[in-house]
Amino acid sequence: MWLLITNVVTTCNYSRHPRAGGDDSVFFGEYDLLFMKELILYTTVGCHLCEQALELIEPVLEPKYQIVKVDISDSDDLINRYGIRIPVVARSDNGAEIGWPFDQQQFLLFID
Repeated sequence: MWLLITNVVTTCNYSRHPRAGGDDSVFFGEYDLLFMKELILYTTVGCHLCEQALELIEPVLEPKYQIVKVDISDSDDLINRYGIRIPVVARSDNGAEIGWPFDQQQFLLFID
């Protein structure tokens, strides 16, 4: 099965990154990329709840996390699995999922 990953959003609060100094021109080297953790946001075009989830998630993410947005409309399997559940965030390291609705505290517990 082929999936189209529509957008990769590297999300980071630069002021919390030790090398950033609050500057948006942070360079992530190979070492940083090796230890980034991927979160998958299952979404689709026009999903206002997905936009709300992303707005809730982005401010609390640490620099080690990367969000990969996957459009479920590109796969019948994903539509069947997530069609009425999106937005859903999945951890790529263990496959755990959290579905909407969730708040920032629940999300932080989920990624911890």
